[in-house]
Amino acid sequence: MAIEQEHMEKVQDYGLTEYEARAYLALLELHGGTAREVASLSRVPRTKIYQVLDDLHEKRLAEVIPERPKRYVAVPFEEYLERFEEEYEEKLEKISQDRELAREELVPTGEREPTQAGAFQIFKGRKNVTTKIEEMLQEADGEVFHVGSGPAAERFQYHTPVLEDLDGEDVTVRALFPKTDANEAALDELAETCVVRDREDPGAGSAIMIVDEDQAIVWHPVPDDSHVFQGDDVAMWTDDGVVVEDLKAGFEASWSTGEEVPPCSPPA
Repeated sequence: MAIEQEHMEKVQDYGLTEYEARAYLALLELHGGTAREVASLSRVPRTKIYQVLDDLHEKRLAEVIPERPKRYVAVPFEEYLERFEEEYEEKLEKISQDRELAREELVPTGEREPTQAGAFQIFKGRKNVTTKIEEMLQEADGEVFHVGSGPAAERFQYHTPVLEDLDGEDVTVRALFPKTDANEAALDELAETCVVRDREDPGAGSAIMIVDEDQAIVWHPVPDDSHVFQGDDVAMWTDDGVVVEDLKAGFEASWSTGEEVPPCSPPA
């Protein structure tokens, strides 16, 4: 089967890995088949095909026919997109509610001159979120703060070329991630250009980046893994001064409890 690249890219836009996309398109072509048949048509290694088909079943993109041998049938992608859309609408509704909360309650104490409300923008899909983060980093000219989960450190590592440029321009980048066996190499590399601390609280999976106290982005990675472009993330960007200031205050509170991760020593 000649898998059309356009179809591959389209289904991968909605959270499928390359192997999952290949297996799903093969199931459509076969109108159902065994794992062996799907592996042969999709060119997914047989050592991985059962896990890939199980993942498709978990995502409700494939049904299992209890025969001997077991057979699989593709679920129409339209049904998957309907569920996908419903989940996004729920997430966007929550972000809208949180925005109102931020506007009404996340305000500094004491006296302060009222400021004009800033802009808010929603980004959907990890590829779009990653692109926005890259754009924000390129605009930095003073300080960058980033806090996230363990896998967030591996995703942030993707931006190393920009971080190296910022280091050369004397932009301070502070990054706060929980140190794990999986992200240790990423933290070592980030420590070459950033001030990195081990986050005491692993957090709930969301991530925040603040640039120059002028703009911030808060996002929920779905799933929270190390992929840079594959994910159903939802993010909110803002340049509202009140919200950015409160996010920075929260970052500073977490930063104060972290332990610095030193740069990796060069080999002797």
